[in-house]
Amino acid sequence: MFFVGKDQDQLVLELVGGRLSLLFDLGSGPAKLLSNGENYADGKWHLVEVDRMERAAKLEVDGTDKVRRNFLENEFILLKLQMEGESPGTLFEMSVSDSFFLGGLPSSIEST
Repeated sequence: MFFVGKDQDQLVLELVGGRLSLLFDLGSGPAKLLSNGENYADGKWHLVEVDRMERAAKLEVDGTDKVRRNFLENEFILLKLQMEGESPGTLFEMSVSDSFFLGGLPSSIEST
């Protein structure tokens, strides 16, 4: 869905098996955030926010929390729609090219 990067440094947002995947590599190795078990390949619009500050990244979908009612058990379940993580190593800057790709990756680029 989105790619920006140069050489080893990259940030990739993909839809994999209905889940959102954010992969980022600052040159010290990749880190990956995967959305909860919700299926986002449902034909509906979703708001996706990505924040990255140095080694830390945050992936947020449709706001921070969502409440789902389980009618069989008559209870409410709070779904966390915000995932956070850090890249490995000590590098914290990302080198990027002048281009970014929206809607897919070019065939010359593989996400790790």
